[in-house]
Amino acid sequence: MPCPNPHDSPDEMPPPSTFPGPTERDRHPGRLGGLLGIGSLLVAITFVCWMFTLTSGVSIFALVIGGLVAAPYLLIWLACRSLRFWAARLVIVVALVGCCLLGIYAFSTVDDDAQGGLNLVFGPIYQLIGVFVLLTLAAVIDHVWKRHSARSLLRQDVETAG
Repeated sequence: MPCPNPHDSPDEMPPPSTFPGPTERDRHPGRLGGLLGIGSLLVAITFVCWMFTLTSGVSIFALVIGGLVAAPYLLIWLACRSLRFWAARLVIVVALVGCCLLGIYAFSTVDDDAQGGLNLVFGPIYQLIGVFVLLTLAAVIDHVWKRHSARSLLRQDVETAG
């Protein structure tokens, strides 16, 4: 359907519901990122609580480390809110599983010796690097998918109109 002419009288214009535009899902993406986003938030809360059980008290250093522990999972949660293509979601799942495995390994080695506590500092840094790389890949995949689907939609409109 052609776009409405702004110079037409309101009686001649089609109803706004027939105008091309974003869908309801595009206007209001999942606020919590769906099941994957909620899972990422729950994992972040779990790891932060686990970290506080290992500390002797709450201090500025413990809060900073808690934020560092939660940061990769919060990045994954943000990605879940905006990336919708299934292949991008698959990359997000790989990032979440990798972060969980590294997090479990880092936390399980804390009690081994005095240097095990360094895993709470360096583990999240390695997680952040890996999550950044994988989420960049997921964003590129999602962007290419959106661009390709928009082109194919325009191609279909041209074919049906012509």
